[in-house]
Amino acid sequence: MVGGDWLLGVAFGVTATAAASLDPALRQVTPIRLPNGVGVNPPHAEAAIAALRAALISGQFSSGGQPPSGLALAYPDEWPLERIQLLLHAATAVGYSANLVRLLPFSEAAGHHREIYPEDNPASAAARGALLAATGPIYANQIPQQPVPLGSPPAVTAPPTNRVPWILAAAFALVVVIAGAATAAVILTGGDDDTTVATATRTTGFALLSPTASAPTTTSRAADPSASPLPLAAAPPPPSSTPSPEPQPTATTRLAPTTTSDAPAPAAPSSADTPPTTDIPDLHEAAIRGYCRGLLNQVGKFPGGLPAMRAQVSPPPFTSPSDWSEAFDRAASGSCQ
Repeated sequence: MVGGDWLLGVAFGVTATAAASLDPALRQVTPIRLPNGVGVNPPHAEAAIAALRAALISGQFSSGGQPPSGLALAYPDEWPLERIQLLLHAATAVGYSANLVRLLPFSEAAGHHREIYPEDNPASAAARGALLAATGPIYANQIPQQPVPLGSPPAVTAPPTNRVPWILAAAFALVVVIAGAATAAVILTGGDDDTTVATATRTTGFALLSPTASAPTTTSRAADPSASPLPLAAAPPPPSSTPSPEPQPTATTRLAPTTTSDAPAPAAPSSADTPPTTDIPDLHEAAIRGYCRGLLNQVGKFPGGLPAMRAQVSPPPFTSPSDWSEAFDRAASGSCQ
């Protein structure tokens, strides 16, 4: 998911949920006023998705209608790993893969921003601090900004007329990153099933451009008839013509009589007593494979192929150059595994 030139920070506090936006060019943090009824301390995935979607909609009103290019999410320090994973699942559900999300606890986030705002609370300070922790220190002379009211409509600007030479490259980069993020999300939820991945890459690009749009209806594809069949079991070897030697008789040892006890045998531990284990998906590997598949899906539409795309398409926010290069290397080899 690639959006406008701004980042969204959301802090899920115990008593309040707060949000803020960051303009990376101006290094300016602005609080975002959330609507009434936004859930706090989300106990399950549905509540986390609803709170994050409300913050996205409110942030787009103050950012010209464009979705953010990345998310910085803060959570209470006492949250267990299972609760933290809810935020990653919520970000994936609204269109942001793991490489576009930064997670950090309140104590770390709040330490990056100490300005006092009207009606401030620990959650709002953590939302601003999460953005600064994800992008670096802010200038000391920043002037605090007031929250933007929800009633103001998005600003409408005239289309540019003198940016045609690089709009084509930017459009292809947008499609590649969208396809890569969507495929990474499918890998996290659906595994390595080729039918699921192929179905995800055929979704409409217009629906993926907005993180709040509903998921498009897709049709599954039957298995490839040209795939190699399952391996057959090997035939048993023919019987040997040489007779095996007769076994030598062995001495029989008489066992001493044993006494039986009337005490019942200890019961075997049941599976219900064993604590379940939670498999955490490999988000880093899924993101690289998702970008690789997105590149392979768009390479035929980009003039110059993969070499030109490597030279012109910049890595998405929160993506290291080594991961971006790894995705291109796998795409060049033809295999994203």
